[in-house]
Amino acid sequence: MPRPTRFEQLPVEIQAELRTLHGRCARGREAEAIEGLARIVASYPGYVAASFLLGRALRMTGQRERAAKIFKAAAAFAPDDPGICLGLAWGKLDARDFLGAVALAQVARERPAYRGDALAIEARAAEAAGDETAAARLFLAAYESKPIIPWLEAHCRHAGRPFVHPSERPTRAWPLSPSQRLWLYATLEAELGAIAKAKDRDIEVADLLAAGCDHTPRLTAAWARRAGIEPAELYQALAARGGFCDCEVLLNAARDDDRELDAVLVAGTIEAGIVADCVDQLLLEGEPPSLPWLGASPSEDKKSHGALLVGADGERVSPQLVDSLTIGEMLRLLSSVELDHAVARVLLVYPDADGATEIVDVGGEHTRFRTLPPDADPADEPELSSTARADLEALRRAIPARDPVTASGTIDWPPAAAGPLLLARAGGSWLTVEVGAGASPRGIGLETDALATTPTMDRIAWLSTYRARTDLLVEDRGCPVRTRLATARFGRSLGFSADGAFLFAVDAGEVVRYELATGARQTLCPGTEVRTAPRGAMLAITADDELSIWSTDGRLVLPPRAGHSPVWSPQGDKLGYLGRVDGEGWQIFVLDVRRDRAWRVSPPCREACWPSFTDGGAALVLWGSTARHETPVGGGRIRVEDDEVLWHVPADGSAEVRVIWSAARGYQRILAPVAHPQLPLVAFRTQDAPQVGRRLVLARTTGEEQPRTFLEQDARAVAWLDR
Repeated sequence: MPRPTRFEQLPVEIQAELRTLHGRCARGREAEAIEGLARIVASYPGYVAASFLLGRALRMTGQRERAAKIFKAAAAFAPDDPGICLGLAWGKLDARDFLGAVALAQVARERPAYRGDALAIEARAAEAAGDETAAARLFLAAYESKPIIPWLEAHCRHAGRPFVHPSERPTRAWPLSPSQRLWLYATLEAELGAIAKAKDRDIEVADLLAAGCDHTPRLTAAWARRAGIEPAELYQALAARGGFCDCEVLLNAARDDDRELDAVLVAGTIEAGIVADCVDQLLLEGEPPSLPWLGASPSEDKKSHGALLVGADGERVSPQLVDSLTIGEMLRLLSSVELDHAVARVLLVYPDADGATEIVDVGGEHTRFRTLPPDADPADEPELSSTARADLEALRRAIPARDPVTASGTIDWPPAAAGPLLLARAGGSWLTVEVGAGASPRGIGLETDALATTPTMDRIAWLSTYRARTDLLVEDRGCPVRTRLATARFGRSLGFSADGAFLFAVDAGEVVRYELATGARQTLCPGTEVRTAPRGAMLAITADDELSIWSTDGRLVLPPRAGHSPVWSPQGDKLGYLGRVDGEGWQIFVLDVRRDRAWRVSPPCREACWPSFTDGGAALVLWGSTARHETPVGGGRIRVEDDEVLWHVPADGSAEVRVIWSAARGYQRILAPVAHPQLPLVAFRTQDAPQVGRRLVLARTTGEEQPRTFLEQDARAVAWLDR
């Protein structure tokens, strides 16, 4: 019986095992795959792909001599196989037989998957020979074939260029202007899509980039040469932002730039001498221009995804807001048409990037980009024509000043009321509900994922997102002016200091503080969640399921401990939080911040969560699950139900636990309870069945009566307000 030499000739169970082992190697777990691969190679020596995988795994784990024996044995079956030649070349390189290594590497180059490794071997040989020019060229070519950071570092070393590792901070600065980056992203997206379409005309739009992503390095290198950019500088900047390989330049680096360059103001001119059909071609490439003009006031600020109209014969086009991909597409089109000796000039301003201004000239051999500082005088640019200078001046006059005021306020502040006031959320809308007879909810006129108020509700902060851009906004009671503090990558955690002078937020994994009087920003520490103490000057900060206490000026008060979802007591001296207990899941703990001592307060149960303080901080209300029931309902589905209980527990950890309300065999009959910090009240959402009969109910923490419905809609309690 002939020995298998192809994958499909192997037994089905061996094929499955090979897929698993290959996956382990792909995830950097080569040591776990060696034993299985060795067994397969011993049984099927003619299947040299397994021998190559085993030899590479052995080299990656430092077993080079054993790897050389595997490659040598496989060469008896397939001496000209590119993978086996690559393995033999590695052995020659180890033995410092550089000529032999290069000869074998050139055979391995035939297979695209091995091209990068083969070029790296040739680069090492050139390095050993002292030919730094060839070594630099070959290492760069190897990186472009297979982005391995040490190869890029070796290129920079031999070329005498500075190198910044992607993990270092600060990261490598962009060697591209903003519009060049947008041009790069648009070019790669268009070319990768064209490659995918050539393979399959009926391919779905969502699959275009993935289908063409193997060509990303080659296309990036070609774009860099065309744009006159030093490739190694570009590759370092892309690598530092998670890009370049497998089209991640579009999915990572481009996404980050979308956050920074969301709004772009554009004016364009094409100076005399342009061929007549150039403008026609530009206009025919896209939809008919229908952009809104820039509003005269900030409240009329609009964005559009339309095409850019470029005027001819010196006619100036008024400033317009356009989407970043439209800018990239425009630059691609301008670069693709025959401009003869004419110059197409576009003026770009990025309001979200500190007023950066660029002048882009398209014509001749290269597109030229010039960046002007925000306070630059156009007259200082000697090559600008009078028309271009007029365009730049018009742009700057039209751009709204970088003023914190963004619009007049529209918050419906709740009026004075006799009863307790609850802040609730229904979908994206925020409501206030006065807890009393016949009370009805009032919308406050905001739809947002994150909202915070000062303790007396005289100031509100919230987040407003457009595409990937998030604004942090603040409005004061009695002052119909809305202030935009910043635009950044904010998370959903906000909080005011006890005196209302500072606002704390989470931006890209860091806790930041804004001084409301000046707008000054200070980065405090890493974190994904921040909770401000209602009194005093302390913060509870969560990062990677670790909880720590900080001062509001950025000093560590208590070191990290395991836990998350912190809530402060009304006095700000205790903190309730969730901690993991072996065998019981998440449980509620209380931390005495002054004494740095924590204890568990949740009674024995499967799991507990949603703590909130009541009785002035002397007790907590929390949810618990005492038992779980799983019932088969057919079709392989299982109905999951919990025995739920709402507890009132002393904050000092004593055994005086009281049941407020319980529900047997239910599904989220008690959801997100929020206790009043002083009064014996707790609000929570309940439902008759999953997604059925949802309503907001109110119970007394004394447990003397059944919960009563006070809001017949799907709403969730957030906080009790003190006016």
